[in-house]
Amino acid sequence: MWILSAIANAIGSTFIGKPNYLFDLLFNRVQADGGVTEAEQCTISELTDLQNDNLLSSASLIVTPNAYKEGKLYSVIPSDGSGDLSVTRATTATRVNSAGLVELVPYNLLSYSVLTGGGLNVTPTGWSQQNTTGNFEPFGNEGGSISYRFWATAGRRYLVNSNTLVSGSSYAFSFYVDSVDTTTNLGSIYLPVQSGSTITNIQYYVDDVLVSSSTNITANTRIKVTFDCTSAGVVLHRFGGGVSNNATYDFVMSRPQFVEGTEAKDYYPTQTRLNIPRIDYSNGTCPSILLEPQRTNLALYSQQFDNAPWTTGGAAVTPNFATSPSGLTDAELINGNIYQAANLTIGATYTLSVWAKLYSLNAPFYLFGNSFSSYQQYTLSFSEYQRVSFTFTATQSSNVFGFSGYDVLIWGAQLEAGAYATSYIPTTSASVTRNGDVLSKTGISSLLNSTQGVLYFEAKALVNNTGTSVISISNGTNQNTLYLGYSGTANSLVAQLIVGGAAQCNFNHTLSSATDTHKVAVMYASNNAKFYVNGVQIDVDTTINVPSPGTFDRLLNNLGQGSFPFYSNLSSILYFNTTLTDDQLEALTGEGFDTYQLMAENYNYILQ
Repeated sequence: MWILSAIANAIGSTFIGKPNYLFDLLFNRVQADGGVTEAEQCTISELTDLQNDNLLSSASLIVTPNAYKEGKLYSVIPSDGSGDLSVTRATTATRVNSAGLVELVPYNLLSYSVLTGGGLNVTPTGWSQQNTTGNFEPFGNEGGSISYRFWATAGRRYLVNSNTLVSGSSYAFSFYVDSVDTTTNLGSIYLPVQSGSTITNIQYYVDDVLVSSSTNITANTRIKVTFDCTSAGVVLHRFGGGVSNNATYDFVMSRPQFVEGTEAKDYYPTQTRLNIPRIDYSNGTCPSILLEPQRTNLALYSQQFDNAPWTTGGAAVTPNFATSPSGLTDAELINGNIYQAANLTIGATYTLSVWAKLYSLNAPFYLFGNSFSSYQQYTLSFSEYQRVSFTFTATQSSNVFGFSGYDVLIWGAQLEAGAYATSYIPTTSASVTRNGDVLSKTGISSLLNSTQGVLYFEAKALVNNTGTSVISISNGTNQNTLYLGYSGTANSLVAQLIVGGAAQCNFNHTLSSATDTHKVAVMYASNNAKFYVNGVQIDVDTTINVPSPGTFDRLLNNLGQGSFPFYSNLSSILYFNTTLTDDQLEALTGEGFDTYQLMAENYNYILQ
């Protein structure tokens, strides 16, 4: 499921109630727009559940957590783009992908890989060019990227981009050869050039088959070039025609990508590399949208424990020893204490975390702060990595923190201000900040009904005590808003309608744990408000006023004016622009039982 709100008839009533067709419409629109889709069956299953409960045709806005691009979450309904949510974070971030690996979002390290903004010998946005005795020009669109034709007779002209490399890491640059009129060799169309870095072991592949750089290019192939970095610095990507010397050629290329590791990965279109929704699989096979607050990783060289400023204190550190939670060979083996110092605020709360796994010796593992005086012990596993964390209150400003263990594999150290660990933020020589995630859609008064409707979400909180954290429909203020989320009390839900600054319904409910997944809905109409949690009616209010028609015009992951942002693993948001019956609200927020017998057993009803 994901977000539901008005205009179910936008795709034609003939097709309402047909989940596969709805997904096909979404898939085709996303592909045409250069976006990405994942977890198709999860979305179809959610749509099917809605159809079986006779809710799909009532829904007015549906956005699933699987169709996205930079700055956008696509809606299933309406299918014309008017329901697509905007996503803002202004930084890169990480997620757990469908293979259970921690990866950077996006993993394509090239900015502006879509090659927009260029022309005949006019450089596309974010790139530069070198040499002028050849030609290039945009040549159609392929797989979310502009294709470029390069041609010359004993000449050269190519595009240039750059990336900063990490010592000890391997990388892969890949692209597609779409057509060839006059062939040339692989070494003539891509070349990595050292610029302060040291790179070795350059290897060329055609469709994952190792070849020599003198191999001629052929149409409809994917080229991959891998290399190792042995000294950190910048690499220049020469991409185009005659990158090493004058040549005669005529071909079309598209979809350039640069990733860490030697696997090319599916092409991921990039422009700024910012504001990409995080479709996260931490909770299982079907993903959720990961929404988190701003955090800064204060631990420097978070994956390189053999690098300054880490102090080994006599401990042995073996770099790049084993496969890490990223799937790369960059986990490090430690024997003893390893630590570094940071300037912290006395009295403030910090959380230290790291992934760790036993290698050959079954011994305890420790995380410590406050210069060894505060610590937490863990028993690790030989079979899998655990992300372990330790929260402490700083008692000194110059504060030593770190880890202690023997024959332990570790990866991804993070020290952040806050009472819990958030998603991993890689660092090198300086701290790195990941901004908070913002979801929004404004200008949708035609999709929302200010006088009656239902707002719903399925989510699990990041921690049991999130503070007030809500989703709302509103007019952009906290004076006219319907919000739903977590209250300032631990393990507690809240729903409230405010009209003209006056609270109408005000519902609260205590959970056993907010970090479990819960389905929550609030319905509103004149003198009729209801609050449902996990298939059970929690409260009713029959004395409420509602806003004037046309008041609500936006959906936000905050109270309406920016405060109390909603952070969670968000599996779905739904909006209906009409009221629902009690049976429908129970089905929407419950388990969707196939028989009354199963429902009775779940709720401990006595059948007579």
